[in-house]
Parts: sequence; structure tokens; C-alpha cells
Amino acid sequence: MMIWIGLLSLPQRLWLSLATVITIAVVVAVLLAFLSMSQGFRQTLGSSGSEDVAIILRGGSGAELNSVLSREQLALIETAPGLLKRDGASLVSGELYVVVDGIKKSSGTKANLPCAGWGL
Repeated sequence: MMIWIGLLSLPQRLWLSLATVITIAVVVAVLLAFLSMSQGFRQTLGSSGSEDVAIILRGGSGAELNSVLSREQLALIETAPGLLKRDGASLVSGELYVVVDGIKKSSGTKANLPCAGWGL
């Protein structure tokens, strides 16, 4: 009985009902867009890199930028078992990663530029 009354009053509530349906559809579409972007980022990050490359950071460091290893620590890492070797030497590279100030050519404004190189 209640369903029948609801269906009979639908023409009186047509625009409100239509707005509700459209709103729900838009919310679902936005949610699906964010979920698909999230999945795309996961696949991109999961498939990038190489299985035989590792980045070793100092304990407590969350990123390359705030991690420092001494020459002695690098020498200790070079002697670790299981490393790839070429001509008897371990394939280890001590690199420095810093952010430097620079000027953008396109706009002439200041910019932070990541710079990586061999520091040890």
C-alpha cells in the first residue's frame, strides 16, 4: 500500500526525485574517478624501478634528502653479501641528493631543483 502511494505521488515530486538521482550519480562518478586514479598510481609505482636496484637510507630517514651515510658505512655496504659484482668490485654507488635554488627559464622565477650526483 505504501509503495503504491509513493509511486502515485512521483509525478508531484518529479524534479526533486530527478535532482536526487542526478546528485547520487555525480557522487558515484567522482568516487569512481578517484578510485581509478588511485589504482593507476599504484600500478605506475608498482611497475617502476628495477628488482636489482636498492636505495639504502640511514636509520630514521624517511627519504633520500635527509639521509647521510659516511664513507665508512659505504665501505661496509660494499662488502655485504649478495651484491652484484663487476670485475670483482661490488656495484655500489654513493650518491648525494640535494635540492638547489635555481631560476626557471620559462618564467624567470625562483624554483627548487632536485640534484643528484656522486658525493662519496
